[in-house]
This record gives sequence, C-alpha cells and structure tokens, in this order.
Amino acid sequence: MTAHDGFTLRDCVCFNQKHNEANGEENRDGTNNNYSNNHGIEGLEANFAVIERRRASAHALLTTLLLAQGTPMLLAGDEQGHSQHGNNNAYCQDNALTWLDWRQANPGLTAFTAALIHLRRRIPALTRNRWWQEGMATSAGLIATPSP
Repeated sequence: MTAHDGFTLRDCVCFNQKHNEANGEENRDGTNNNYSNNHGIEGLEANFAVIERRRASAHALLTTLLLAQGTPMLLAGDEQGHSQHGNNNAYCQDNALTWLDWRQANPGLTAFTAALIHLRRRIPALTRNRWWQEGMATSAGLIATPSP
C-alpha cells in the first residue's frame, strides 16, 4: 500500500499530484503515478465531508492491509496519520517533513490501527508459519491447513 518511496497513507487520501518542489528538482523527481484519491480537494485542508471520506478511505486501506493473509508492511507513521505534504520522493528531506512527531499523532487513527493489529493476532488464518506450497488451496478456494 505505502512504502518509503511514494505517498504516505495520509497523502494517498489527500493528494492526487506529487508536490516535490522542496526537493530542488523542480518537481520532476518522483513518480507521477500515485494511485491516490484526494476526494475532491488537493492538500491536507478540506471541509468536513471530505475529511470524513478521507478518514473512511484510510480505515479501509488499513483494514485491507492488516486483515489480509501474509506479512503486512506498514510504513512508519501511517498508523498515526503522518503526512509528507504530498512529497512522494522525500529521500533528501532530513527535516520536519519526514520526521515523525508523536505530539501530532491522530489518536483515533492510532487506536484504530492498534485494534486491527489486536484483531489480526486473534485470527490464526491471517498468519502462516510455513511458506506457501502447491496444493495448499481447496477446490472451494479456501486455504487448507497443511498437516504437520
């Protein structure tokens, strides 16, 4: 969903275009394919309806990630709503743009993420202790538990 290259989770729901001007390359660096949705208003500031749609989208993306089988990869800061203000190539930014400030964390998003992680731990089917092997799925498409 997100990684060190590209938008943060918050930026995925707030920006359609990259905003890499601070990188000193006239916004030519970073991908133009962001696979994001700003919900009608570019940037972090928005009206209540847009903010609610963004919150719902962020929750849906986190739910998809954390309740899928396999090992989830959560970008540091996504659990608290960190933004790089639309910069999708912040490799050269060693400043407040990329630093995580827990005083600015979104407590609702952090709690939601923690609840998903707690739920994930309670559902054994979401984690595997073996590599996938041929024949591990049933004809109904369900995952069969291999015998020890």
